[in-house]
Amino acid sequence: MNRSDLIRETAIYKKYKHLFDEILILLEESRSLKKESIGMQLKELSHQHIAFSVILVRCQKLMYSVLILCSVGHGEDAAVLVRILYENWIQMRFIRKNDLAKKFIDYSLIAQKNYLDILEQSFPDMPNSKTQEYRDNKSKLDENYKNVVDQFLDNKGKVKKQWSISLKDMAINLAKDEKIETDKREDKKKPSKEELLYERIMRHLSTFIHCDSRGLNNFVFDNANTIIFDSRPSEKEVDHVLIRSKAFFSKINAEWAITYNFSLPETILKNSVVESQDL
Repeated sequence: MNRSDLIRETAIYKKYKHLFDEILILLEESRSLKKESIGMQLKELSHQHIAFSVILVRCQKLMYSVLILCSVGHGEDAAVLVRILYENWIQMRFIRKNDLAKKFIDYSLIAQKNYLDILEQSFPDMPNSKTQEYRDNKSKLDENYKNVVDQFLDNKGKVKKQWSISLKDMAINLAKDEKIETDKREDKKKPSKEELLYERIMRHLSTFIHCDSRGLNNFVFDNANTIIFDSRPSEKEVDHVLIRSKAFFSKINAEWAITYNFSLPETILKNSVVESQDL
């Protein structure tokens, strides 16, 4: 039984069938869209092609995870993945606007080396570090690291933590374009749609990511003066999660299609233009 069939077997799928089915169509369209790039030679691909393709396939898998979690009544956990989809969409737009694809890819070497260094310090006798394959891969990583590290050094010669600015600053940067387009509005000091969407998504979904007291309402109930702590599956957050994930996933596909200069299929196109105030 494939993933789609598992989802369709659940009671929650049957209640929110129209939302689940539209997202399943989105996934089919997304896979078909990606197939159009099969056969392209490496020399034809820019850093942005590569970076956005990695992001797209990761988000395709995330989208299935959202559907599976929602279908079994784990909407709160699926909400965590919605935030990841949103963050990927913000990063794709920021990368394209500021031509940062190469830096984004190069930083993956920094992150990988930093992780392996910490791992070796924490577990100096881990078995796989003694194998020839591990040593060869680490040697290759160290060599590639030397080729990119200079662009990530700060003025004290230390490696920066990120390839770019914070996610919030990315959203603010992207909002500048929106403010230029709406410069004639009456209240110019009012936050842009982009900034309001950031605050709304990050504040709401942080409830399910962090140990946040705001999330208590989803798991604690007062029933006849008796407190019930409940982790059973429920429909809570399912509709919000499906609506938001549908839009963000479509917008991610749209960013990918722009890079490859491909036309968008009908369902992706329709959902990619959902206004931020509706999310």
